[in-house]
Amino acid sequence: MNNAVDLTWARTPSFYSSVTEAGDEGLLACMGFVAPAIFELIKPYWEGYIQFNGKKTALYHPNVVQALLEETYTVSLDGIMFDRPINRFPGTLSVHKIINYS
Repeated sequence: MNNAVDLTWARTPSFYSSVTEAGDEGLLACMGFVAPAIFELIKPYWEGYIQFNGKKTALYHPNVVQALLEETYTVSLDGIMFDRPINRFPGTLSVHKIINYS
């Protein structure tokens, strides 16, 4: 059984020609039920809501991935499993570290 926090890109980050890293404007959405303990952990990364499949879906800043990993949760981001902190991967922004990890 997969107990990972299931996330998907709600808005993918952009790559600008003048920089070598992805922009910080990407947003993530949870694709399933979020337990209360996880909700309290990810609440500071909340960026707003969208309507998805007729439901109100919360959007989060990509830094939420690092926060979940630091608390030993496993994250599934569009099918890619993250099971260790991303801070050791190249990049100055979390979104670029996620891209390098995957």
